[in-house]
Amino acid sequence: MATKMQRHHTTVTPPSLDRTAQLPRRSLGNWELIKTLGKGSMGQVVLARNRNSPTEFSAVKIIPRDPNCPNSDTDTRTRREATLSGLLSSHPNIIKLYESQLSGNHYYLRYEYVSGGTLFDLVSRSGPLTEPHARSIARMIASGIQYCHGNSVVHRDLKIDNILLTTNGEVKIIDFGLASTYTGGKPMHTHCGSLYFAAPELLAGQPYQGPSVDVWSFGVVIFVLVVGHMPFDDPSSIPALQAKIKQGQVEYPPWLSEDCKNLLARMLTVDPTRRATMDEVVAHKWMNLGFPSPVESHIPPRRAIELPLDMAVVREMSALGFGSEEQIFADLVAVTKQEKQEVTAITKKAAAAAITKKAAAAIVTAITEKTTITVIPKAVQHHRQCLEKENAHHYGDSCAPPKLRPRKPRDSTPRDPACTDAGSAPRGVTQQCQ
Repeated sequence: MATKMQRHHTTVTPPSLDRTAQLPRRSLGNWELIKTLGKGSMGQVVLARNRNSPTEFSAVKIIPRDPNCPNSDTDTRTRREATLSGLLSSHPNIIKLYESQLSGNHYYLRYEYVSGGTLFDLVSRSGPLTEPHARSIARMIASGIQYCHGNSVVHRDLKIDNILLTTNGEVKIIDFGLASTYTGGKPMHTHCGSLYFAAPELLAGQPYQGPSVDVWSFGVVIFVLVVGHMPFDDPSSIPALQAKIKQGQVEYPPWLSEDCKNLLARMLTVDPTRRATMDEVVAHKWMNLGFPSPVESHIPPRRAIELPLDMAVVREMSALGFGSEEQIFADLVAVTKQEKQEVTAITKKAAAAAITKKAAAAIVTAITEKTTITVIPKAVQHHRQCLEKENAHHYGDSCAPPKLRPRKPRDSTPRDPACTDAGSAPRGVTQQCQ
């Protein structure tokens, strides 16, 4: 059973009720299941009303399971959706999961109820959006995607049907049934998603980088918002449509701004190694026109891993597919030791740099006070410039401390006029002075 999340509620205008739907049960605790909102391949979504507060509603996703196959793909996918949805629920543009439970032969996932419809509904009703309107929506989607990636989660099913709008126009990304955790730089191999929004490498059956396929799908979403139809379509056959997606040839209408076309071209690049990253998308000029700064990702600061490890966290990571508990434990211990060694090395280097800088400052002070130390003039001048640099935290090869040589005491013994300094004697001639 998935861990129960903290209970919340959403207050909305009561929708029309329909008790004709066949539901596996009629209530979920204090929540009465009253209306089917939609059905999909995995199950159905039902509207639930709080018995103690008739204006409070939630959306309950009901997923059937086979009791004879407790570890089926459906069970694994549902448990993963519940876990990842709970992990990401704190972001304002990601649907909130309030609780999840297994009862009988069904999973019940209670989410916040969002009554403003999907982006598909919006575009179907209004046609193409103005670029400022589309930009405001795209920024909220980008913030949610960045938050997912910042938590090592890829959605893998971004589409206009999986993005809801509240009555205030706020975005809510939903349906993490195909989402998964990922490791940076490690390719993924499960090919999933919706055809019209799938990246070319998915259709080609190639290993892929999770964040890159989300960028492609996000690019298709923005295209639909500003143009009003899909960038790739072919009613003749699915293979023909797949071929167009793999080619990545997009026709842009003349009314689109150059900035918008540039962003879409970067996101809908067939080669994933050349495709824009989410950081590039968020920082793009089009995404920030009319805004003082890029959108906030809401990724919280992370605390470094410390020993001893929390085995509950290790078990949770294993359930998410990161590997066996033994392997995860060994990897985390190795990472912790490596980080400790790196911190120790940095600390020693900083301490050495501080000592060197302090010694150099003392040398400059000595020069200023006209002590008996003689310093090479050019080295002193160069070193003073290094000290004045605000970012000179330690000495590099070009800012080494100046070389010093003590002043020789003056010899008062009379010298033979015929005896010259050794430095002025012809090469190969040795002078002797008595």
